[in-house]
Amino acid sequence: MSRLNWIFLALFLGQLPILVLAHGFGAGSGVSAVYMIGALALLLMSGNWRGLTLLPADLAFLVFAAAIGCSTWGNGLTAPLKEYVLLGLSLGAYVAGRTFPLETPDRWFRAPLLLVLVVGSILVANALIVQWNDRHGKPLLFDKFDAAPVQFMTCAAFLLFAAINGRLSRAEAVIILGLCSISLMIFAASQVRFAFVAMTVAIVLGRSSKISRPVMFCGAVLLAFAILGLVVRWHTTLAYLQQLVGAAGCDGDSSIGIRKQLYVDAFGLLPSSGWFGRGLDAFMSHSCVQATEVHNSILQAVIEFGWVGGAAFAVLIFGSLAVRSPFVLTGLLFELAISMAYGRISRDGALLFFVGYAVQFASRPATAPVADAEYRAVQTAQ
Repeated sequence: MSRLNWIFLALFLGQLPILVLAHGFGAGSGVSAVYMIGALALLLMSGNWRGLTLLPADLAFLVFAAAIGCSTWGNGLTAPLKEYVLLGLSLGAYVAGRTFPLETPDRWFRAPLLLVLVVGSILVANALIVQWNDRHGKPLLFDKFDAAPVQFMTCAAFLLFAAINGRLSRAEAVIILGLCSISLMIFAASQVRFAFVAMTVAIVLGRSSKISRPVMFCGAVLLAFAILGLVVRWHTTLAYLQQLVGAAGCDGDSSIGIRKQLYVDAFGLLPSSGWFGRGLDAFMSHSCVQATEVHNSILQAVIEFGWVGGAAFAVLIFGSLAVRSPFVLTGLLFELAISMAYGRISRDGALLFFVGYAVQFASRPATAPVADAEYRAVQTAQ
């Protein structure tokens, strides 16, 4: 089942860019619902349920889930039903992580992500050329998805995490490095910013004591292509740098200014959140930026599920960072960083999967063989 497990995980982690493609080619919300539920169901059905035991981290998860229930009971339905379904899927992703086999990602994980990345990069590049001088800066894929480059960037990130923590042939390494370099150049020109920072931080911290010369060389190549992407669209890059320096208030055309205001509103609401918060998505009715979440999952947990829910969520996440697998740690750090800038708990399935997977690794005895270590030994010998 190992091969299928990794294919199912690739389909799960790549669901946002895959659904962008599906919607761009005419699929409706029903297709999205079937895909998201199906991807999680496949992970759960193929999981390793034997020997699953309750760990301290699971208690934090149960407290968090209970806080959500208490918040909903006390505040009623404060969000559309769809959001509660998505929240349930995110919670289910933690369970999927807890039952996922303890192995190192192989080519069956990398291949689907690489395919999605190539298709997405071609489409984003085409949109970028057509909209080269548009004031918006970020190309609109299918004339409506400005977040598409960030979502395809996640495919590149997971592909690189799997590559540097797995065993590749020289041909595979060259193909992945070449395609990722071109893709990162396209995404940099599309003004994808924070995802680059998140990916870099995840790799550096996740492999701080294990960064080999080949990994450093690949990193230098990827960085050079990313800088090239920024340079070829220098006029748009300068405009975004000016936003970074001078953004303020609720300027609707500045994502940085919007986030500053969201954080001001969020910190103003923290003291009055109470034990179980204001209810799912309630923050959006208390911010000057209308119909927008706080974009920070931990702040959202405290405001909407209270001090109890926020504390349990923070303990669950940060307690899982002691994982021994470099692949799981890099994925977890990346998703955690993304959740600090784009997070929304009902969309945090990937984050909670990696949290659950990290806890799953912690459940293995210290004397058990670690696939990641075995592969690193092979790479060192090479």
